Amino acid sequence: MADGWGDGWGLAWGGAGVDVPTIIAGVGGSPNLAIDVQPDVSEGSFTLDVSELDGPDLLAWGVEGWVNVVCNVTRVRIVRGATRVQGPLTRAEAALITVEILDRERAFDPLVNADAVHAGTPARVRVWGGTDPAAPDWSAILVTGEIEDVPVDYASGAVPLVTINGSDIIAELVAWSSEGRPEPGVGAGDTLRQRVSRVLTEAAIPTSRISADSDTGYAVTLAPSTLAGGWADIEVAQLAELGRVWADAQNRLVVRGRGSQLSGPVRGTLSDWHGETVDEFEPHLCYADLGAMLGTEQLINRTIGARHPVGDDDEPSVIQRDDTYSQARYRTRVGNGEQRDLMVETDVQVTDWCESLLLTSSRPQLRVDSVTPAPWAAPEAWQAVMQTDIGDRWVLRYHPAVGPTVRRTVGVLGIEHEITPEGWSIVWRLAPALTPGESPDGWFSLDVSMLDSGDVLAPFRGKVAALTP
Repeated sequence: MADGWGDGWGLAWGGAGVDVPTIIAGVGGSPNLAIDVQPDVSEGSFTLDVSELDGPDLLAWGVEGWVNVVCNVTRVRIVRGATRVQGPLTRAEAALITVEILDRERAFDPLVNADAVHAGTPARVRVWGGTDPAAPDWSAILVTGEIEDVPVDYASGAVPLVTINGSDIIAELVAWSSEGRPEPGVGAGDTLRQRVSRVLTEAAIPTSRISADSDTGYAVTLAPSTLAGGWADIEVAQLAELGRVWADAQNRLVVRGRGSQLSGPVRGTLSDWHGETVDEFEPHLCYADLGAMLGTEQLINRTIGARHPVGDDDEPSVIQRDDTYSQARYRTRVGNGEQRDLMVETDVQVTDWCESLLLTSSRPQLRVDSVTPAPWAAPEAWQAVMQTDIGDRWVLRYHPAVGPTVRRTVGVLGIEHEITPEGWSIVWRLAPALTPGESPDGWFSLDVSMLDSGDVLAPFRGKVAALTP
């Protein structure tokens, strides 16, 4: 097949006395797939059952503390990060991890081995390329999380179908709630990262689960919070900062503050022109589908905000800001630009919030919302695709039949994998990003050339003064 699995789906079984790990072997240049779990006791091999005659029945052995547990996998589905793009207020969601297994050896059947793989067991999906499992050419982790449940479908006369469902740290935070602390709460003066750290501590999650790649400086000083809802509290703080928080492939939270750019590595060039690369951004990667839009459904040209009151006698001022230029052309659109309970400390910060939202949302713009990468067209691109995490960037090129090439740098906000014996599909949810060396204040300007009377569509290093009609 052209999608990278070839004509068959190889399976290597690694049990007791076998020298290779359990994998789904890719063909045609595609990577090999492995499902790992981390047992409660990871010393030596992963014990599924104890035989009174033969001793422990061993499924596989540990790999860096993890144990490979693939056996007759029929489907893997992974959905991480944002499943839809909502402008500057895009929200990450809990990861969905689904692994379906024809359990011929009854290794995962809860009726037989309920202690082997159960709710709360850490789990991950990883891939590697190369012919030597012990020393692969490269490896990548697609997702890390915890198992939520292990349902089984028992069909008459058929092999049991075991489904392993898992999720990441966001689901753990969503599930946590408390009665909350009495007003005025805690955390006055927090930055976004400090508030996230405070929520993790309250939920008994180690603060080491915050990625070192997180931002350290922010524009907003957050108000006190009752810390009652885990992920909901983080979303409230994220809204006040106009930032982003998501879970990476290692199941750690990455925190981004106001005005920050997606700053992960530039993995290569996405192009519909086979073989095209841009500068040093290799490798080239073809794509099968590109979802772009020029529209106003995410446009906001009126923002209304007020901070959260502190005490019964406190009456926060309601701040409103308008972009009259945008309103005259696209009608007044408030959308999600209204928030009367912002967790900031002063009215001045509410004003800053309103103006920052207008700056990023008051003009329609060409958005590249999603792309379907096609690494099977260039097998050497599999490594870059599999190692792409949320926050990473790609240089995007589109060559329409008429008109100039569309050039964008995009950041990955969401990742979806659907893996079956018939094929492997990948979808990325995207947002605008900057390549190294670009100015964060770069604006796109039309028709500002006085010399050659041409329309200029290019990023400027600084803001361009408004033109007089």
